[in-house]
Amino acid sequence: MRAKVWLAGWIFGIIASLLMSAQCFGAGFALWEGSARGNALGDAVVGRADDPSAVFYNPAGITQLPGLQVEAGATGIMTGGTVSSPGGTVNSPLGPVPDPLLRGSQVVNSDWALVPNMYLTYQASDCIWLGLGVFSPYGLSVRFPSNWFGALDSYYSEVQSVDVNPNIAFKFNDQLSVAAGFQAMEFGLDLQNRYPASLTPAIDPTTQIKGDTWGFGYNLAAHYKPCNWVAMGVSYRSQITEGGDLNAYLRQQSPYVPLNGYSPAHATVTLPDSVDMGVVFYPSDCWSWEFGGTWTRWSDLQSLVFNLDHPFPGMTSHTITEVKDWTDSWRFKTGLEYHLTPHVDLRAGYIFDQEAIPDSHADYVLPSNDRHYFCFGGGLHYGNVSFDLSYTYVLIEDRTVNNSQSLGYINPTHQTGENANLIAGDITYRFW
Repeated sequence: MRAKVWLAGWIFGIIASLLMSAQCFGAGFALWEGSARGNALGDAVVGRADDPSAVFYNPAGITQLPGLQVEAGATGIMTGGTVSSPGGTVNSPLGPVPDPLLRGSQVVNSDWALVPNMYLTYQASDCIWLGLGVFSPYGLSVRFPSNWFGALDSYYSEVQSVDVNPNIAFKFNDQLSVAAGFQAMEFGLDLQNRYPASLTPAIDPTTQIKGDTWGFGYNLAAHYKPCNWVAMGVSYRSQITEGGDLNAYLRQQSPYVPLNGYSPAHATVTLPDSVDMGVVFYPSDCWSWEFGGTWTRWSDLQSLVFNLDHPFPGMTSHTITEVKDWTDSWRFKTGLEYHLTPHVDLRAGYIFDQEAIPDSHADYVLPSNDRHYFCFGGGLHYGNVSFDLSYTYVLIEDRTVNNSQSLGYINPTHQTGENANLIAGDITYRFW
């Protein structure tokens, strides 16, 4: 009875943490930080899929887990970087406008962001397993001063998500397992910028679009181990269409020209589907090496359209449209694990993550570029308990954009010195 109460408290505590946490971004704004062990191995755990976080990476792999097991933890993320412009042209509703005064160098304001996770797996019979995951597949948090030179495009952007993902897995034999799951995702956003209808400093209102929506999808997965020294996996997560009611605000920062407005808003966002795959080799009892890749259909995100019940002052349309025109991207990864002793594991991994945002629609909502992840970590096992820790350094390539069409963006813009530090920890407990 005590174990059941403890388990219930653990689950609800993780869900509460997810609902309250602020997120940081990956390529596009996907979050792939599913577990400390997965982070240390560079997400190369789709072929392995041999701990409860397989619910996130490849649910078909949970057929390798006996009894009832629970895993919970979190990844802390700290990002940094500088955005600068020597001054040039700013994109206005009337087209590019020369403005050499809009220039400077601004450090991206960053705080530690927490990305929690929780997984539960249960062996119901010799051929059926059940799994549950609660995690954040998408997130974003970028903050600048409200009066910085790029505020016409954006000075604050935040995306949060919570995905509740139950799964059922079926084991055909010792070689092949398949799984299917249902995704219920809450998706929230908060986008703020200076009102781009005016470039006059004395009239300096800001706009905000904020709200939460729900969407639903599914996932499919397979795990195949033809022999003792190799295994492979593939996992598909469907598109999720998020649509619902939001709130749009217009606020005047200057006391000399009062200008305010509010309107209910409505929007639909299609979050992309993805395919994750991996092959793992076991050259000995102590070593394992996996390589794989993730393909994400970011081309689904062509634009964000917000329909306002009442247009803001100065607007002639009820619609605010932000063109994105993102492109599909790949995430290539590899990970190596060494069982140093029966109780200690050592891990390392590497990821190359392609950016999905083209120069033609770069913006300050998500200033980023291709990424290199250098991953390290280890695990401790004793009895029914396992502890996993990891550290990841993310090097984001410098970028210069000269031809962005995003409203309020300054051409040229330089993005330099961008990086991120990730620290993660998980605990896994096997009840029986």
